[in-house]
Amino acid sequence: MASTMALKLACGVVLCLVVGAPLAEGAISCGQVISALAPCIPYVRNNGAGGVPAPCCNGIRSLNAAAQSTPERQSACSCVKALAARHQL
Repeated sequence: MASTMALKLACGVVLCLVVGAPLAEGAISCGQVISALAPCIPYVRNNGAGGVPAPCCNGIRSLNAAAQSTPERQSACSCVKALAARHQL
């Protein structure tokens, strides 16, 4: 069940990155992705219990602002996948 939530989270982040208007300049690193999504981990692990914490939403928004180009968005997606695998979400 948790892996389903991780997949949903990853898809949501990617969707936000693809659809949202980019605001910031520069490349995105896995460090930025991990920092931005760290507040989302308890939410995913608890199968969504308690609702999405505001820091999680803010992190997703910051990723949206940081990933400007398709390669940056693909890189962010790869980082999300690696984060999910590492935490076995």
